[in-house]
Amino acid sequence: MEKAHIICGYHTLVDWNKISDEDVTALVELRVTPQGGDGYEKLADKIKDFPQVVMLYLMSGAYDFMVMVKGKTLREISLFVSGKLASIEEVQSTKYNNPFHIDEI
Repeated sequence: MEKAHIICGYHTLVDWNKISDEDVTALVELRVTPQGGDGYEKLADKIKDFPQVVMLYLMSGAYDFMVMVKGKTLREISLFVSGKLASIEEVQSTKYNNPFHIDEI
């Protein structure tokens, strides 16, 4: 069936509970309210100072920032986003993209 191109591919379903303590990375989109004359710069400085933040991108469109966050587990990342990023006064909303293991890059 593969040779006849009837089966064109496979999808992966990961049991995250069986993954070892490898680092996990997630992309998180933030919608924010820019601060006065500083625009996004002051807020970007605040966000990038967290040790969990690997990269920070300014975007146009529905969300203002794309933040690459790294942690030991999905739970650790979730707690960071809800406890630190979402609690910043200027952050209006957050949106997760699918997390992946750093060794998959």
